[in-house]
Amino acid sequence: ITFEKGSKLKAFTGGHDNNYKILGAFLDCKSLTTIEIPASVESLGTAFKGSSLRTITFEKGSKLKSITGGYQNKDNYSGALSDCKALTFIEIPASVETIEIAAFKGCSSLKTADLNQISSCGYFAFDDCINLETIISGNQLRTFPIPQNVSSLKELTLGSNIKDIWGSYQYQLEKITCLSSIPPTIYGTTFSDATYDNALLTVPYGAMSDYKSASGWRNFINVKEEEAPFVAIEQLILSPTNLRLKKEDASFISATVLPSNASNQSLLWKSDDENVVVVDGNGEVKAVGVGYTTITATTTDGSNLSATCSVEVYEPTILVTSITITPNIIVG
Repeated sequence: ITFEKGSKLKAFTGGHDNNYKILGAFLDCKSLTTIEIPASVESLGTAFKGSSLRTITFEKGSKLKSITGGYQNKDNYSGALSDCKALTFIEIPASVETIEIAAFKGCSSLKTADLNQISSCGYFAFDDCINLETIISGNQLRTFPIPQNVSSLKELTLGSNIKDIWGSYQYQLEKITCLSSIPPTIYGTTFSDATYDNALLTVPYGAMSDYKSASGWRNFINVKEEEAPFVAIEQLILSPTNLRLKKEDASFISATVLPSNASNQSLLWKSDDENVVVVDGNGEVKAVGVGYTTITATTTDGSNLSATCSVEVYEPTILVTSITITPNIIVG
């Protein structure tokens, strides 16, 4: 199915009737394998439930705000793409903020769910997606419902704003990455004993002790803390910026880096003329010859910042402290 460019289509029909029978524009359409949704579409209803879609794409500039769901018959919930068993991949438009109840339920060929920009994910959204291997929740999502009947799920990433995790996952996960410094609240027995015993839980830098003491999270045997985040130098200041030395004298140039918690504060020191001044790796300068030169300190953390100090070296004046006169004696 193709649509003309500039289509004004607002919605695909779907839902249920008074007897809770699920309806949809392309309900159970087994010949439909691919479609591009026009940018004008704002609702999908249950239009594609049970169809044979393998790929679904969205026209650039999509106005779609949610992958619809929550339509109920007598037995369970349905959504826009539920039971699309041939669907292997979907790139959710950036405009979408919500995945509603059962939106992808039963998409048994789907392997990855990237919820990067999603702020709300309904219950049952990915239930029965039996080949789903990876779920990535973005930093907008606050509550995450663990999908049910997904034995293939191996990796789970929980965004930095996740507050609550609901549901129970009875299979074994291999890797869980939590981006929130505050451990999310776990409701119920969310993870299996096999997950607690074997999975690798990765938590933010500085959050290890909080996770080790938090209910549910403290059951993990293998916990790794992320490395400290790299902090680049933003400003380099030398003091003094002008220095006048006598030949053979020594002095120090102090360096201040900002912010003070920069990860790599080592500096490279260099004298433009080592016949005048030499400098070591700590900023100590020694005057070896008369003249003018510049000392440069450069960051080594990749920020490529530098600062300079101008140096003058002069010959010390030798003051006369005494004069001895020897008289001349003339004989004959």
